[in-house]
Amino acid sequence: MATKCGKCGPGYPTPGEAMKGPREEIIYVPCIYRNTGIEAPDYLATVDVDPKSPHYSQVIEPSEIHSKCNVGNLHTSHCLASGEVMISTLGDPQGNGKGTCWQCGLGKNSADKRHGKHWAVDEAQLGLLVQEGGTWSVEKVIQVPSKKVKGWLLPEMPGLITDILLSLDDRFLYFSNWLHGDIRQYDISNPQKPRLAGQIFLGGSIVKGGPVEVLEDQELKCQPEPLVVKGKRIPGGPQMIQLSLDGKRLYVTSSLYSAWDKQFYPDLIREGSVMLQIDVDTVNGGLKLNPNFLVDFGKEPLGPALAHELRYPGGDCSSDIWI
Repeated sequence: MATKCGKCGPGYPTPGEAMKGPREEIIYVPCIYRNTGIEAPDYLATVDVDPKSPHYSQVIEPSEIHSKCNVGNLHTSHCLASGEVMISTLGDPQGNGKGTCWQCGLGKNSADKRHGKHWAVDEAQLGLLVQEGGTWSVEKVIQVPSKKVKGWLLPEMPGLITDILLSLDDRFLYFSNWLHGDIRQYDISNPQKPRLAGQIFLGGSIVKGGPVEVLEDQELKCQPEPLVVKGKRIPGGPQMIQLSLDGKRLYVTSSLYSAWDKQFYPDLIREGSVMLQIDVDTVNGGLKLNPNFLVDFGKEPLGPALAHELRYPGGDCSSDIWI
């Protein structure tokens, strides 16, 4: 089935103009088989995210990148300002440890620099990078405290921030906390004093009924309930995130890295990862699961796959085209 992207990128001159553009219709997602026990090449999936489409919330086109260009071990994709997609790899299909970069044309776009602030993640803390007199320093403004636990690898489970992004208007900051299992939304109208505006648990290692018992928690009064969407209990925790250009929808996948998945969430290897969608309150802040959206990569034709990064044709909130 042909994708809907056509030959041209959206061509927004600024992030502000991009926020006024049409709703996203497809998302590109690299899907991984390496180290899962399935002898199949990695591939780039096209996911339909148009609620008017009969194929909504489905993989509509696995890419033939691996067969056409002899690449393997997909890692990261970027949609460039030119409308082209760059895909980096960690090696070739034969397992040789040489990275490659594959390029395909999708159209043309332009943009300008957007962020006046810079953010950094270190040891489950989020800091604001500040430059004074030519010297850079870090102001620690958000911290995810560890939880004292029983039944885990260590007596304390640290927070693990694995992905972070900003809305195009620089009002909200989002990050995924893969081990604990939550996504957080902060109002950063005052960057020095971020305000937690939304939080949602999408699986994770501390859910009720699992092997881990939380003994002491500085944030929660009780362990979160397991997440079930369309009858499926969601394995893993939220990892890669992507925000719609208008800031109203947040897309999430649950695989971090196959070796880490095996250690912390072995169900991901057996069942495959998932893609979810969160509705965002852009007025008052807040996150709410869309119960009608589930892409189950455990049902892929060649076997359960690990879905990773999320990209729109022509650029997105985390794209380099805005720098």
